Amino acid sequence: LGIAAGELQLATLGGALGATHVDASYRSAGDGAREYELDVVQDVVGLITLPRARAAANATLAATRATAIATAIRLVARTEIAFRDVIAAVQMVELRRTAFEAADAAATLRERMFTSGGTSPLAQARERAAREQARIDLAQAEANVEQRRETLNSLLGLSGSRTKWTAAGMLPDAPAEAPSLDDIEGAAVAVSLDLVAARARAEGAVNRAGVERVRSVLPDFGVGVALVDDDDGHGNAHTGIGPAVRIGIPLFDPRRG
Repeated sequence: LGIAAGELQLATLGGALGATHVDASYRSAGDGAREYELDVVQDVVGLITLPRARAAANATLAATRATAIATAIRLVARTEIAFRDVIAAVQMVELRRTAFEAADAAATLRERMFTSGGTSPLAQARERAAREQARIDLAQAEANVEQRRETLNSLLGLSGSRTKWTAAGMLPDAPAEAPSLDDIEGAAVAVSLDLVAARARAEGAVNRAGVERVRSVLPDFGVGVALVDDDDGHGNAHTGIGPAVRIGIPLFDPRRG
């Protein structure tokens, strides 16, 4: 944003005028004759292209602003999704813990029944297998919580002791009806910051092309004043002042690119 704003500031009257060129020369002869010449010329091509250059700079700033806003919104969305993933992972741990406790109780009961001769070895083995599977599922759910937390830490820029946070709350219930998707494309196009930035960049490109088109014909054009003072060495001195014009000819560089 700062760079784009700086380019807009350069596309003002002061930036368009550019540098003032001063040419000075001195010539002398053996008979005492001498001549001084001073030319002060101000480039004015920038004045001709000023509207286009300013429009291009405005478009660049608008595109940069839209891109910055879109980047911030994407970060916010990713962070909110990551937070909800953490909440979901925590809720999954609670679910897996409840399932493990139930499987552990069932396996313990089955072991007591087996000791008293009330069940078969196969049934006991099945209950034990179910308990161990529930234990594995619980461990995987706990590991998933840590992974989700690290993702959120990265998005929030947290490290060290600042990562020792806790998350509270529950995921909201699913809506009773699915949202209508009939006008989703039109709504997305209407609020798309990417399209806003693309249109602004296209507008800026058109105006920059207009500037280059002018400079391909008139790369350099300046107006100013010329001062000449000469002495022929015999006491005859003349001083003259008048307008000065400098025109660049695109002889070897027509800026076709």
